[in-house]
Amino acid sequence: MIDRLDIQNFKSFNGRHEVELAPITLVFGPNSSGKSTLLQSLAVLKQTLEPLRARLDLREPPLALHGELVDLGSFPTTVNQHDRDKELYIGVRFRDRRNRPRKMIRAQRPLYAGLGFGYDEDRRTVEQRRCVLGDDDARVTFVPASKTAKAMSSPFGSVAYRLERGSYQALQSLVTRHLADVAKPRQGKAREARLQTWLALQSRLNALIRSGRSLLWLREGFFPTVPDRGPWIEPNEMAAGVPPQLFDELWGVRTRALTELLLGLAYLGPLRDAPRRFQLLTNELPTNVGASGEHTAMLLARDQKLQDEVSDWLEQLDIKYKLSVRRVGGDEVGVELGDLLATTLTDLHNGLAVTPQDVGFGISQLLPVIVQMLVGQRRTICVEQPEIHIHPGLQAKVGDLLIEAARPGRENQIIVETHSEHLVLRLQRRLREGTHKWLTPDQIAVIYVDLDDAGEAHARRLHLDDQGYFLDEWPQGFFAERLEELFGGAEVTPRKVSRAQGNA
Repeated sequence: MIDRLDIQNFKSFNGRHEVELAPITLVFGPNSSGKSTLLQSLAVLKQTLEPLRARLDLREPPLALHGELVDLGSFPTTVNQHDRDKELYIGVRFRDRRNRPRKMIRAQRPLYAGLGFGYDEDRRTVEQRRCVLGDDDARVTFVPASKTAKAMSSPFGSVAYRLERGSYQALQSLVTRHLADVAKPRQGKAREARLQTWLALQSRLNALIRSGRSLLWLREGFFPTVPDRGPWIEPNEMAAGVPPQLFDELWGVRTRALTELLLGLAYLGPLRDAPRRFQLLTNELPTNVGASGEHTAMLLARDQKLQDEVSDWLEQLDIKYKLSVRRVGGDEVGVELGDLLATTLTDLHNGLAVTPQDVGFGISQLLPVIVQMLVGQRRTICVEQPEIHIHPGLQAKVGDLLIEAARPGRENQIIVETHSEHLVLRLQRRLREGTHKWLTPDQIAVIYVDLDDAGEAHARRLHLDDQGYFLDEWPQGFFAERLEELFGGAEVTPRKVSRAQGNA
């Protein structure tokens, strides 16, 4: 789960901004204020670190601003104020949730990873400027070694990082912390040998830092792998493969945890595909519905249990249809295309079967959201405007769907960009009712994004109490537009306000 998102000079966000996230995060704010930027930055990070790009083909830009999830154009159009001299940075504080019980996830120390990119004006290309790895309170920054640094032969190539001088203390802290974990009581000679190796490594690190020598690291793709053997390691140690294993415990586990986190990240944009009567069945095995919901039918066709869950939730949302996705041979419709997928909705009142094209655009826009919330566990799900084209009563019920996706057992993290007052009201109500014992104020983050007088975006978290009331004042009032329209030009009394709120 992502505890915090750090962005710097990303679109309308000038300078460094830290945005605290929660299992359920709702992002509000005026149009064009920068709400979508928060979700898009995570989509860009996922595109950039896709497994096929892990070794970083240097013929491609290292920062993937254009991809299957989002298309933000080029670096000059994405960096704040189109200032090519600024560095664009995305970082996340997160917890490794791979095969770990919920209690262990909460107790573990947060990990941290971030990437910074800049623009080379001479070559007119984007280049990686830095990589940050570590824990939240001990971050080590690596920067590319200068062109005059000595060449190093490596199975990963001849590129290198150098350790930023200000990160030496953080590296010492990480090594000391890891040494304490290694020293925990265990049985066997292997543990003792490993402990002695780490003690020797710590001693050598301290001596190197005191000497002021520059520390170089081999790198693969975006991240460091092992240090240059010269100042760190004796040749026989490198041949034995022990130091690479040790440093894999520092950097490898963090980069793998980040990759796993991003593999599970799903992004669903604000406009889903228009419904179709038939869809060609391909050999793809998608794990998400896709940025525009294009894989929705494919996911449903391969999982009958998921179809049943979606049908149950359609009924809970007062959408009285039973869902079915089945294969139809191409020859049955007179087209030799192979198998097709037919999505049907059976009316629970009269038993008539129709397609999503026949039941209104709102349901077709909501269906990919429902499927994405119900498929998979322990994932980060980013959705823009889940309430689009659906009426206020249904918008409130979508709040219960978000709770279902985040509950124990599913444990997804939900990040939603929305304009829906009814969505947050439903979450406030569930807090007040205490319907879900696990749902506490710290499980919900309401983020308000707005522009200042200079046109720069700022994100502010508004906290809730255990009764669902806001502890922080909503900027310009809580959806004050309603009161403005109800009482504009009229005398406002407490009784009128109370009646207006009662009619919400």
